[in-house]
Amino acid sequence: MSTFVDELLHTAVMTDGSNANPFGNWLLAEISRRGWERSEFARRVDVPRATVSRWINGSRIPTPEKCADLADALGLAPEYVLWKAGHLEQLPAPPADYDAVREVGELRRMLDAGVRRVEEAYASTDMMLRIRVVGIVPADSVRWTSVGNERRAVRIPREWVAGAKLPLIAVEVSGDCLLSRGIADGDTVICERPTNPQNATNGDVVIVRVGDEYAMKVWHRTGDHIELRTGDGDVVHRLSIVDDYEVIGVYLLRVGTRRGRLPVEEW
Repeated sequence: MSTFVDELLHTAVMTDGSNANPFGNWLLAEISRRGWERSEFARRVDVPRATVSRWINGSRIPTPEKCADLADALGLAPEYVLWKAGHLEQLPAPPADYDAVREVGELRRMLDAGVRRVEEAYASTDMMLRIRVVGIVPADSVRWTSVGNERRAVRIPREWVAGAKLPLIAVEVSGDCLLSRGIADGDTVICERPTNPQNATNGDVVIVRVGDEYAMKVWHRTGDHIELRTGDGDVVHRLSIVDDYEVIGVYLLRVGTRRGRLPVEEW
């Protein structure tokens, strides 16, 4: 693969060391700045590679129509490329303005490339954790419904739940009785399975099964008596340790809201 310096030396030889080929030098710099081979650029503007070489060595100048294709491929203003190719005597705005726009475009391309690399890294099995969505769990004062038979999963970065005991579960929240705890209607939350399914730490937000129904509430136990409370401390339900109940999960973090849902996949 030719380096940028090699290409510039080649162009310098073609022009006998002079600046008689400003368009070719400029075009070569734009192509090299984007990390493209000449063949890649030729494909983008739909011309043979030899045509690109002629543009670069100065033996040919692109037509005004082809300048539009160059501008589209390079992400530049058409009039700027026409001016560089000598088809325009004067630009509507100072050349420095176009250079500034080009620099912003380069920064945007660099940022997009960085975002893609991060997304690809987080898409790897080692960095992402797949968590089953078990259903919609009520978090309000009056409504109790059963967890649905969901077949969905979400993926989150492992670092978000570093140190948590696997496997984790995800649920969607219905209701606003935990709003003061930062959990709102429509949120997707991640929960850890408890060490003891019959107990939790007072003040924890938990998913509790009572008989065949489920709810997300604040846990508070005194001796043999358990209270399930709202985020504001109102008692919604009272239990005894002899009742048929089970702590299904303990809230860890919120990972999605009604407006910004996580992508889901088949479990």
